[in-house]
Amino acid sequence: MKAIVGQKIESPLCVRTDGHRLIITVGINLLQGNEYHPTIPELQINSPTMWANDIKTELEREDEQGASLLTHMFDEAIQSAIDNGSFAINNKAYERSMKRRMPNKEVSIER
Repeated sequence: MKAIVGQKIESPLCVRTDGHRLIITVGINLLQGNEYHPTIPELQINSPTMWANDIKTELEREDEQGASLLTHMFDEAIQSAIDNGSFAINNKAYERSMKRRMPNKEVSIER
């Protein structure tokens, strides 16, 4: 979808699954901040598409270990799903894997 010059690009933050994909969409308008946002003030963006590309670059920028803001976000979401008792994972396999990684720590999933 191409943005029309001067058109306000409005779309909510949306996460959904589609077959074997996790799809995250973010309306460019959400990247501009607003008066109610706790940390980002309302910004006056001259080029919404250029701004979105700059944000994309920062999400993908890797550190020395190859991690990025995007990989950190997925790591946090995965850990939260585990901590909140996801029924999608094999508990015994997870616990075996964690015992190999941290042999001195008791690991179990609460459900």
